[in-house]
Amino acid sequence: MVSLLLLLKKILLFCLIIFLSLFSSNGSIYSQVKIKEKVVINSISPLLTSTVNYSPIEFLFNGARPYGVTVTGPGGISISGSCAGFGAPLLLLTTPAINGTYQVSVSSGEDYVSTVGFSVTWLDPAGWIQFLAGYEMAFYFGGTKTASFNFNGGIDPPPQEDMKIKIELTGEKEIWPFLPNQTNGYSRGADRPGYNPKTNIKVSVNQGNQPVPNKSVIITIKRIEGTGGHDHLNSLPLDKCGIIKVGGNKGNPITTTTNQNGKIITDEILASQVSGKYIIEATLESNPSIKDTVHISVRVPGLIDFRSILSNNWVLVQRRPGHNSNHWCNKEMSYLLSSAIMDFYDWNVGYSKKKNKDPIILAVNDMSLIWGGSYEYMGDWNLDKLHSFHRVGLSVDIERNGSGLSRFEETQLRNYMELNGGIKYPEAQIH
Repeated sequence: MVSLLLLLKKILLFCLIIFLSLFSSNGSIYSQVKIKEKVVINSISPLLTSTVNYSPIEFLFNGARPYGVTVTGPGGISISGSCAGFGAPLLLLTTPAINGTYQVSVSSGEDYVSTVGFSVTWLDPAGWIQFLAGYEMAFYFGGTKTASFNFNGGIDPPPQEDMKIKIELTGEKEIWPFLPNQTNGYSRGADRPGYNPKTNIKVSVNQGNQPVPNKSVIITIKRIEGTGGHDHLNSLPLDKCGIIKVGGNKGNPITTTTNQNGKIITDEILASQVSGKYIIEATLESNPSIKDTVHISVRVPGLIDFRSILSNNWVLVQRRPGHNSNHWCNKEMSYLLSSAIMDFYDWNVGYSKKKNKDPIILAVNDMSLIWGGSYEYMGDWNLDKLHSFHRVGLSVDIERNGSGLSRFEETQLRNYMELNGGIKYPEAQIH
């Protein structure tokens, strides 16, 4: 009886293919057909009424020329097959009867006009043969065509565990700002002890306990505005927030894919020239709501506030907006600068007395920001324009409070600065 049942099923499926071939429209993709009425073979249906498990969905293909087939569906269904064409048996593929959308892709590499027809049927638990869909695909010298249909009568696909993404910091949490190369022999600070503007991350994508390979992830570095000493209203552009390097590609943001272990390991994350707090974010490209973040700090370590040194020999000034505090330097700089100014003041007391003038009080203007890095003050984030130095607490702008210095007085000031280790750096603008 079982052999008779299988034989009758094959005969019915073959008849369906012949029917589609006779009544299709000019070789174009046959319109999707679903027979709502149940088709029953009374003589054998009593044998099937006790079916416990759902029968599979069957795909029967027929074509005179060689072709290949791939069927994908819900629950991760993916099956493939091929047929040599004329004289070969009909190609039969089966999938579990899971509710959802199925897609059938048929490919032909022949340099001929050919057709491939197929039918989709399902034997339900009550013994009824359901005709789900039928197509005929015409190929003109090869190519690939697809068709899809919905099935709802089997079992629901197993629930998919939510995909999760995790980002871990594998390098330093606090790094230096990137400091450009020297300008005409004058250092911007990259030669300072401990200079390190780089860190790294590892990104993992999992579904349940299983890693997800070949998953596209977008990694972005963003600056938290109002940190590091900059109070500009406009945000720092992403292309100036740092550079991410993965597998020979670099940028910010950057799109890359997980490896076979479901991970992405960066080659390098290079800090911005602008100090502050930053967020590194990893987001699934297919679902931006699934993301994770880590925080890093970009700063020059060890800066102190020169305002904490009180003296009547100088005044502190701030000429430019955009920074709430502009008198930060390293500890050695604070000693040497205060010593040079006091030496100049002591000389100037005697010199001014001879000239019957009041002693000169120097004005200490811009030094570095609280966390160092680029001192950009115009608000347009042009990081290589004015104030190209002032990055690591070793630069200072000095002027006479209220008026300028004579050439002789400026020479004396430079002498005392040089005696205390100072060098006059040329900038586009001298204060």
